[in-house]
Amino acid sequence: MQKCWALAVVTGATIAGGSVIPNVAWSQKAPRSCADAYRACSGQSAIVPKECDEQKRWCLTTGTFEDPKTKAVHMGLVKK
Repeated sequence: MQKCWALAVVTGATIAGGSVIPNVAWSQKAPRSCADAYRACSGQSAIVPKECDEQKRWCLTTGTFEDPKTKAVHMGLVKK
């Protein structure tokens, strides 16, 4: 029951604030498109390129990109 409640709080906070996880791992500018997010992801040396590729494919469908290393989530990205 607590997991459901916590999920509801996180979901509500995400909708209200755009993202629950701080955006500290990205460059000075937050990505505006899936391509920008992919470039930032693939530029990190500790990330396996396959994980960035999977996130890019997901982003092109949903507009949401999650950094595989930091778990920072970007929503509402332009799907290009």
